[in-house]
Amino acid sequence: SETYIAVLRPGSTEFEEFRFFSDWRKEVRPPVARAALSAVKNLEGYQQAYKARQNDALGSAVVVGWVPPCLAHSKAWAVEIWLVVEFDGQVGKAKVFMVDSESLEVTREYLTEVHVP
Repeated sequence: SETYIAVLRPGSTEFEEFRFFSDWRKEVRPPVARAALSAVKNLEGYQQAYKARQNDALGSAVVVGWVPPCLAHSKAWAVEIWLVVEFDGQVGKAKVFMVDSESLEVTREYLTEVHVP
C-alpha cells in the first residue's frame, strides 16, 4: 500500500510539497543501493557538499528509500540518498539526491532541513 500527500496553495497548479509513505519504502536491495550511492558519489555536487560539511562525525551518505517517479522527476522509481552536512544534535541540513534506479541518473538534488524530535 502507498499513500501520497500533496499540498497546493489556492490559485496555484503547482505542488508546494509532495510526500510519499509506504511500509516497503525503505526496502532497497543492497545491489540497487550500492549502484545509486556510487552514482551520487561521482557527482560534483556531492563532492562539494562532502568537503564543506560541518565535521567528519556526520557519517557518510545514507540510502533513505524508494521515491516515486512523479516526486523524483525520473522515468523509473528512484532511490533517495541523504548526506547530512550540518547537525547540532536536534536540527541540521542534508543534501538530498534522487537517483533513477534504471538509468542511475541523478534527477533531483536539493538541500533539506533535518529535525530530531
